[in-house]
Amino acid sequence: MIRSLFILFTLSLSVCTAQIKTINSIPFDEGETLSFKAYYNWGFIWVNAGKVKFSVNRNSDSTLLLKGEARSLTSYDWLFKVRDTFRVTVTDDSLKPLEFFRSTYEGGYWVKNRFEFDCPNYLIHCRLSNSKIDGELKSIGYKRDVRDVLSSVYFARTIDFSEYNIDDKIRLPMVVDGKVYPMYIRYQGEERVKLPGGRFYDAIKFTAILIPGTIFKGGEDLTVWVTNDDRRVPLMVESKILVGSVKAVINPF
Repeated sequence: MIRSLFILFTLSLSVCTAQIKTINSIPFDEGETLSFKAYYNWGFIWVNAGKVKFSVNRNSDSTLLLKGEARSLTSYDWLFKVRDTFRVTVTDDSLKPLEFFRSTYEGGYWVKNRFEFDCPNYLIHCRLSNSKIDGELKSIGYKRDVRDVLSSVYFARTIDFSEYNIDDKIRLPMVVDGKVYPMYIRYQGEERVKLPGGRFYDAIKFTAILIPGTIFKGGEDLTVWVTNDDRRVPLMVESKILVGSVKAVINPF
């Protein structure tokens, strides 16, 4: 499900905001751990087929280590085996990424990427390896703040959605597989959401535009709900895939 948070810009008639409006403080603390169950829609039945975990730890006096892990349950590895790990070191004041690492295995295809962010020179130094290439080195330039997929997840929790109107688009440039994409999310308003087990939460809802790939169709088929409070805890993520749909639902916290 972490990979399902990749998003891609497409043209629309909605408002595009140039400057992201954020809340005054980081909405999570070091030591925070959030775990999710990942479900796959098989016909009319939702099947628990995997798990996802996010964690925050202190890396140094001025940096945090963010980590995301996703894996399919062993009993469903025959269907589509997933073993994903993402790590990024970020500044503890603005969550700007400094060094990002990705190691993923999805359905027989593996990727290992490392990005080093040279912020003063607006460069990202990349080492890219996957099932087809081994250790490609490249440096890419950018003109404004760019984040990796994991730091983008956490940065999205700092957005002050009260400053936006429904259908506003929020710019969130992201580097994916050694390329920078001018990506966006779209604010969808507030909603009372019911999770499995009868849990109700007041939530903020937004959608993302996905990069087409081997699993996801691409387009605006991903929806995210976060708590409408000071913590902005992700509650549920739902996305259509090439066959059916998937969602991740937070465990009780």
